Amino acid sequence: MRNISVLFVVVFVFSSQVLAQDSPAKTAMSQLSFLMGERSGEGWHSHGASGTNEFFQESFGRFQMDGEVMFTEQKALLAPDYEVILHQSVSFYSFVEETGEIIVRTLLNHGGLRESTVEVKDEGFTWIGGGNRWEIMPWNEDGWIQRAFNLDSGDQVFELVMEPVSGK
Repeated sequence: MRNISVLFVVVFVFSSQVLAQDSPAKTAMSQLSFLMGERSGEGWHSHGASGTNEFFQESFGRFQMDGEVMFTEQKALLAPDYEVILHQSVSFYSFVEETGEIIVRTLLNHGGLRESTVEVKDEGFTWIGGGNRWEIMPWNEDGWIQRAFNLDSGDQVFELVMEPVSGK
């Protein structure tokens, strides 16, 4: 009887540990958790010789499918009157177990679809898209900063600082 009890305890403890472990996808996606929640902020975007635009952006991020997929939506309004939409998109981040990579698929307001591989760094992550190298990193205690650099020249062409929306 004692052997059966010991066996039951061993099986129970082992199965509890297996069930408590996160999936590889959930573990990978947790590295991007600083994007969660509702944020807003101001930024600028350079268009080379045609000048620079300043804008206000709102962003919302949440995990879906038990933390294995991340969904974000963004909307940027052009300064100074903030009535013209400069950029609007929705993005889906997911982990590809076969390659060990996080992929981001972004649907843009003009109908374009971009797919990029995310490279997670010590803090934040980078990806290549639209001729630029993009990076997002934690900023302050609760916010994040996003920058873009032209792949050909190396010049910075975009910067956005996002902070939590107060009261949210």
